[in-house]
Amino acid sequence: MIFITGDVTVTLENLAVFKARGMMFADGIHIKGKAKVTILNSLVFDNEWGGLAARGSSHARLVRTLISGNGLYGITLQDSASVEIQSSIIENNGVNEGCRYRDSYKRYLCNGLLLSDNSRLMLADSSILRNADWGLAAILQSCKYADLQVNVGRFTGQVSFQGVNKIEGNNTSGYLNGMGNPGNHYWNRPDIPDGQVCLP
Repeated sequence: MIFITGDVTVTLENLAVFKARGMMFADGIHIKGKAKVTILNSLVFDNEWGGLAARGSSHARLVRTLISGNGLYGITLQDSASVEIQSSIIENNGVNEGCRYRDSYKRYLCNGLLLSDNSRLMLADSSILRNADWGLAAILQSCKYADLQVNVGRFTGQVSFQGVNKIEGNNTSGYLNGMGNPGNHYWNRPDIPDGQVCLP
């Protein structure tokens, strides 16, 4: 597990980050504060919680990086954190048993990428594939987060797409069947299977 905080600038390159377990933060990479992190040509996989968590006003830039096979999610953004994802893949996340058995996880979805608060995402020439629930989602009522209290973590940020992005094969759990793909975006079409993208 890599934990980065404070007003620092860090580059991580050619790394394999895996098997973070039972810690306060069981993510492969966790950044917060004003940290600015660039992750190049790396693999982040098989972590108990997620591949990357960004909080505070931190900023992450992923280039040619694979986020795969993590327990609950691929990437989660909170507060006013931002991430740029370029030529990368987020796939097969949500492998934890709790992502299949919903009784104790009613307020949590096992997504490829989850946005909350005033976070920001730029996705360019990347793929989000075969994650347990949404490929890309925000904390909104339309995304099956209806039981959250008003304004607690609800997404008010921004998402932008550049180049050619592939978001397909998600909702492998089938939990989002019938939900469609809510929001004003390319994937909100009748021919796109349910559970790929949920945004404002």
